[in-house]
Amino acid sequence: MRFALSRSMFQPLERRLLSSDDFKVTTFCYPTGVEALRIKTARAELIVLPYLGQQIWTASFDGREIGMKSMVQTPKRNVSLLENLGGFFFHCGFTAIAAPGEGDDHPLHGELPNAEFDEAWIDILESERKLSIGGSFEYAKAFAAHYLFSPSIVVSATEAKFDINAVVRNLKGSPMDLCYLGHINFRPVDGSRLEYSAPYTPEAVRVRSSVPSHLKPSPQYLQLLSDLEKYPVHHHLISKTIGYDPEIVFKVDYRTDGDGWAHGLQVHPDGSADWVAHRPAELPQAFRWISRTVDQDALAITEPATCGLSGYKREKEQGGIPVLGAQQVWSATMRVGCLNPAEAPSLLHDL
Repeated sequence: MRFALSRSMFQPLERRLLSSDDFKVTTFCYPTGVEALRIKTARAELIVLPYLGQQIWTASFDGREIGMKSMVQTPKRNVSLLENLGGFFFHCGFTAIAAPGEGDDHPLHGELPNAEFDEAWIDILESERKLSIGGSFEYAKAFAAHYLFSPSIVVSATEAKFDINAVVRNLKGSPMDLCYLGHINFRPVDGSRLEYSAPYTPEAVRVRSSVPSHLKPSPQYLQLLSDLEKYPVHHHLISKTIGYDPEIVFKVDYRTDGDGWAHGLQVHPDGSADWVAHRPAELPQAFRWISRTVDQDALAITEPATCGLSGYKREKEQGGIPVLGAQQVWSATMRVGCLNPAEAPSLLHDL
């Protein structure tokens, strides 16, 4: 059953929209006017921005907030991504991702992060005891791209996990470039460690040595990059990453399990873990972003992507951007969750 949303449902005072034994959904507006849905289950609580990029602004499992620390406390529209960088998850793409390189003019991470959606809805999957928040955003730019983006967030009534689905249809009569990245921003927990399904070698875990133009590196930062290039395992202990200011980025060559999933975990001292999984068959590139400053604390365990981060022009010249045919559809799924101390060991054993 689909429940269509309208902007008139969102007011400054939080109001109940839907409720059942499994789910409670309320609506409200931030003081900035950005519409928000609060979804509660027995184990999870999400705040989703249905019209602003379909971002997940906050996420909590079993009462623990898992999202990044940021200077940006309230979402805003009509601002740059860096002025709105506070949410747990946002989509990036489709005409470009990452920072613009030499000869590029695209915004940081493309048009998707703060895209104004045309429609939004809730699908109630009663037989599966799941709820899906979805929407659509049509992008058209003369002589360039024309596509329909229809993502969704599928929340389980009983589990501490949810799926993020990205679906795009090329509406052009000619092929389009397919630039996509899922930006999943956990909060680092000192005393934790990173474990993931990739060889822990400099060949498989490569630090980005180039520095984007919006960053001003110090000599200490450049030395850190040099050290991590030789010994990437040094970033596995979260307590050792405190000096990652303003950011460190790795490219990770993930291996898959028997079902085609690649896994990344932040394992806590008590044996529980924050977890993200993706399918490299859908998202063949994967990156890790760590930013630990006085004002910002973030750990993107895995950022699954279709292409690299070297800037659109350079990636295109190197043949690194896949193409979606005329009227064709591409889709991908990312899985996010928390594992308790009883659940984490079985997954860690299979990495």
